[in-house]
Amino acid sequence: MNKDRLLTILTVIMIGLLLVLLQGCKEDTKEEPAPPVVIVEKLPIEGTFTTDHVKLDGVDVTGAFKKMSITFTSEKTFNVVNPVAPIWPPNGSFSYENNEIRRNDGINVSVTSLNDSRMVLELFYTPQSGRATGIKGKYVFELVR
Repeated sequence: MNKDRLLTILTVIMIGLLLVLLQGCKEDTKEEPAPPVVIVEKLPIEGTFTTDHVKLDGVDVTGAFKKMSITFTSEKTFNVVNPVAPIWPPNGSFSYENNEIRRNDGINVSVTSLNDSRMVLELFYTPQSGRATGIKGKYVFELVR
């Protein structure tokens, strides 16, 4: 045999052995999939905020909301110290999406500004028909942590 033919035969044998070895590496074990990871994302509004300034249709009404603080939790509930119902009830639940807080009482509150130390909320309040328990208008709450 000549060298080229012998080299070709050896190459074919080596490739065949390599394929057999690679086939043997595959194990037919079924791995159980990992349980899904549940990521609880911290809400950007989570924490306690205290009133700094409050305006109703551009007029300062901070005195009516003095010492009011709101705590938003990761469980999507809120608690208010010194609440002014019905504008801010003592507690409730909410959903939060796209800088919008939707309270369980049907009031939508826009988060117009938010950073580590300050949050600005806007809500429009219209009293239900009958005896009014709150003043109609646009409320702007400037809150601090």
